[in-house]
Amino acid sequence: MLDAASAEVPPAEPRPLALFPTADPVLLRLDARDARRRFVADSLAGLHADSVAAAQAAADSVLAWEKVQPGSQDGFIADHREVFWRVVPAFSPIDTMRTLELRGRLTQRFGTPTRNAAAARQERYAGSEHVQFEYWLVVNDTLPLLVMDTHGPFGRGLLIAGDEHQMDALLRVKADLTHRLLTAPPTVEFVDYYHDADSGRWFKTGYDGTAFFTDPVRRPRWARNFVGEKWLIHR
Repeated sequence: MLDAASAEVPPAEPRPLALFPTADPVLLRLDARDARRRFVADSLAGLHADSVAAAQAAADSVLAWEKVQPGSQDGFIADHREVFWRVVPAFSPIDTMRTLELRGRLTQRFGTPTRNAAAARQERYAGSEHVQFEYWLVVNDTLPLLVMDTHGPFGRGLLIAGDEHQMDALLRVKADLTHRLLTAPPTVEFVDYYHDADSGRWFKTGYDGTAFFTDPVRRPRWARNFVGEKWLIHR
C-alpha cells in the first residue's frame, strides 16, 4: 500500500539555492571598528597582566641576606627561640662540594661566621665544640637560616636549616644561596678549629690565601673552659 502511494507522488523539482541578502556596508564597518577596539583592549590587558606577573616574579626573586654578627646572637635567639629547625631537603650542586671550600666561599660572601672558635673566644657565645662554624642568616628580614658544616673539614656540603613552617620559601632560599656560593670563589684567608668527636682529636683548618689546610693540633687553651650548652640554638 505504502509503495503504491509513493509511486503516485511526482518527484520534487530541483530549486536554486536562495541567496543570502548582502550585508549592510555600514554595519560591516561598525563591526570592524568594534573588533579593532576589542583587539586593542585585549592586547593592553594582556600586556598589563604580563607586566604585573613579571614585576611580581622579579620582586620574588630578590632576596636580601643579612648575617647575624657574633655579638648579636642574643637578639636572634630571642626572636627565633621557638623555631623548630628543619634541614632544607632540596638537593643542589653544593651538596657534593668539600665543606672546607664552601666555608671559604661563605667567608667571601658573608664574612666571618657567627660562631666558630674565634667567636667563642671573643664573645663567649659557645655552641658545640664539634661544629667547625655556624652562619646565622636572616633572609628578607623574616626567614631565619642556620648554615654550618656537616663534619668539619672532612665533610661535604652544608647543613642548611630553617623554620619548618617556611619550608616552601626555604627551597628558593637554598637555590639562591647555591648561586651565590658558586659565584664566590674563596680569596680571603680564614682559620677554624674543629674537635672530631669520634677520634677526640683537634684540628686547625682554614685557607692561607693559596690553598686549604687541615693540621692536627693540641687542645686549644681557650677550649679548656668550653661551655658546650651555652646558647645552643640548634637541637
